[in-house]
Amino acid sequence: IENNSKSNSDDSSEKLVVLAPLIEIVNHSDQNRANSRIKMNDHELVLYNNREISKDNEVLLNYGNYSNYHLFLYFGIILESNNIPIEYTLKIKNKEILLNSSTSFN
Repeated sequence: IENNSKSNSDDSSEKLVVLAPLIEIVNHSDQNRANSRIKMNDHELVLYNNREISKDNEVLLNYGNYSNYHLFLYFGIILESNNIPIEYTLKIKNKEILLNSSTSFN
C-alpha cells in the first residue's frame, strides 16, 4: 500500500504493510481486470474504484507482481498461471547464495 501522508519529510512514496481486515473481501485480479486501488493518508485507508462497478460485479485489486511463494505468504493465495520465479537468499557461514526456482545444484 502506498503511503500518501503529507507528514513525511520528503515527497517520495513509501510502501507499508498494514492489517486491514475489511480489505480482505476484495479479490486479486490481473492489472487489466483490476477495477480498484488503495491509498493511505495520515488517518485513513481508502479504497477507490478506477471505473464504475455495476451491481453484482466484484471489487478487484491487483496485489502486485509477486511469486506464488510471496502471494501465499502475505495474501494467502496461489495463482495457477504465475510465471514469476521464487527468489530468496540463503546465508551459509557468511556466504550469500541467491536461489530461485531455476537454481540447479548439479
